[in-house]
Amino acid sequence: MKVSIEVEPIRSEIKAVLFHFAESSTSTVKELLDDRLFAYFDSNKQMICIEMLAPCTLAELEAACLNEPNLEQRQRIKNLMHNTVPSQFVNCTTADFFFGGFF
Repeated sequence: MKVSIEVEPIRSEIKAVLFHFAESSTSTVKELLDDRLFAYFDSNKQMICIEMLAPCTLAELEAACLNEPNLEQRQRIKNLMHNTVPSQFVNCTTADFFFGGFF
């Protein structure tokens, strides 16, 4: 598992965050949120990558993890995202703040 961050060179702003979970060829891409969040799957329907193109809320990131059918892999994905998502790419809601949310 690894994380890639694409940065816009002139303004040094994050353009995309990619969470890679497996080294496999992409078979299917599923748009999870209006041009902001995408999940990539291999031919066995295992989630191999999540791509963030804009900030998301904690609840949206948690919902993205639910697309992984394997519970153990889902927990590894949550842990990776928890430990590596850049803070400027997370929009916290009041509920996230008071109830702990995803993180």
